[in-house]
Amino acid sequence: MLHGLFGARGNFHSICKQLSQNGRKIVPYDARNHGDSDHRPEMNYSVMAEDLLGLMADLKLDRPVVLGHSMGGKSAMTAALRQPDALTALIVADVAPNPSPHMSRMTDYAEAMRNVKLPEHLSVVKARAEARLQLSSVVQDRMVREFLLTNLREFAPQQIGWRINLDAIIDHMDELARMPGLDSEPFTKPTLFIFGGDSDHYKNADFGLIKALFPAVHTEVIPGANHFLHADKPLEFVEIVNNFVRDLDDSQ
Repeated sequence: MLHGLFGARGNFHSICKQLSQNGRKIVPYDARNHGDSDHRPEMNYSVMAEDLLGLMADLKLDRPVVLGHSMGGKSAMTAALRQPDALTALIVADVAPNPSPHMSRMTDYAEAMRNVKLPEHLSVVKARAEARLQLSSVVQDRMVREFLLTNLREFAPQQIGWRINLDAIIDHMDELARMPGLDSEPFTKPTLFIFGGDSDHYKNADFGLIKALFPAVHTEVIPGANHFLHADKPLEFVEIVNNFVRDLDDSQ
């Protein structure tokens, strides 16, 4: 399971618990420059697809079902198009292979985070309150602001900073808007796209391109869900994923 921009593997904690109840092995991980993963200057879907395929090989995962949300969805699509035999199936959550909307806003958020100035010797709680205040003029959506603030970490006693590599993200935001390989041979294995009905990613999705690249595609839309559909409508999201994977099991 691959998280989105500014996220971490913990974003899927409750979803993983629900999906693993039938004995499935679920492997969420932190993308490069996110969470506990290494900070590296290179940041694009080619290298993140390599990271995914390398992790699958290291963990000896035999043709898993790969699920990716947003940035993670584009990484997963890139990996599927490059090494289709490495996957059994693909699940993409609220993103499409065409350019993502509102990436300039994401750059504004990242730059606002980079510009946060924190006094020394603050607790995490007080540092988060100070950062919240400084971000509020740029990141006006309260839920988004709180999501970004989960990236503040205490690296040493009363030494607080961002755990994500904001420099690399900002430098490569144009590459994160687009995924490579749109002239690839199609991925012909079972593919599920799940969109939030209120999401701009759904409203801007190029369904012709999706069908061309992923001809065995099935699309589900969750009414009332926005971009963070797994958080907005977790029960519906889990049911859709479970049904898709159950159908895969029945067909084998």
